[in-house]
Amino acid sequence: LPWPEGLSTPYITLHTGSGSSKWSARKYLHWQEVVENLKACITNLKVIQVGAGDDMKIDGVDADLLGKTNYNQLATVTKNAMLHVGIDSFSMHLSISKNIPTVAVFGSSHAKSTGPWTSNKKLKYKLLETSNRFTCSKACYKNECFVDKDYPCVNEISPKSIFDACVELLKDYPCCNEIPPKYVFESCIKLLKELNS
Repeated sequence: LPWPEGLSTPYITLHTGSGSSKWSARKYLHWQEVVENLKACITNLKVIQVGAGDDMKIDGVDADLLGKTNYNQLATVTKNAMLHVGIDSFSMHLSISKNIPTVAVFGSSHAKSTGPWTSNKKLKYKLLETSNRFTCSKACYKNECFVDKDYPCVNEISPKSIFDACVELLKDYPCCNEIPPKYVFESCIKLLKELNS
């Protein structure tokens, strides 16, 4: 496993996608903002990015393990994390199975259908789901958003709501027990939508 020298716990794992050509409907475009806010809030927090080699890369992570782990190595990295945050994916289910606090986002999929199946009532996780789905009547489970393929409905979930969910789950850790509930960098969602239209 290509483990960066000097990197140790505490850390969180981040999974941004399911590859650039697969499941584009799950492509959340605001992970950079989430990571910048978490690192500004918790100065000693380390972020390890996991996933496929062609997932969206995030600047400022402490370890880039994209495309560098097999399933067993991913399980090892995940089980030592304080938190996992990412899309509805294999890594979400893996982190839940290891009893790791988890924040997962759902757009084209429905949290009640594809979210974690666990009987562990003590397990801490937050499942964030888009509320409007671009006026679609229900989760479509499509690989590509037919309403806006470049800005799928999962992006209706605000970066601040993901940040807040992460802070809520991290606050019990000694290294994070003085987290100020302050969101430093404001969202650029409206500007991005204007530029894309």
